[in-house]
Amino acid sequence: MQTKKTKQKNLSNNQSAEKKYVSKYKSDLFKNKHIVEPKPICKLCNKVIENISSAIMEEDDYYSHFDCVIHLLNSKYNIMPPDKISYVGQGNFAIMGIKHEGGYYIKQKIQYETQERYKKMKEYVDSNMSY
Repeated sequence: MQTKKTKQKNLSNNQSAEKKYVSKYKSDLFKNKHIVEPKPICKLCNKVIENISSAIMEEDDYYSHFDCVIHLLNSKYNIMPPDKISYVGQGNFAIMGIKHEGGYYIKQKIQYETQERYKKMKEYVDSNMSY
């Protein structure tokens, strides 16, 4: 008959063996595999977009670097310091101003990427990612 300590030790050994098996399985599963990202050309600068997750989808189904979009918006809205363009989420940017007491506030919100384009971009990335 096993004592409580022996049962706990056997359970601990089994759990340890299981963790080692799962760790080796995961290691073998992902060995020599890497994510292959799609590499579209930026509509604004005509250079390859190396990291698709930081790209923005344009109206005509082309893609642009995030930094190229910031540069475009700075020019289009004639942004002068201390104001600046910031990304505020879900395809939206904003012209940010500085408060007198410090900190920033939104002067104007700019919808750049619609929800439809955002969804299309996600589908494009998902369909082009492979292991």
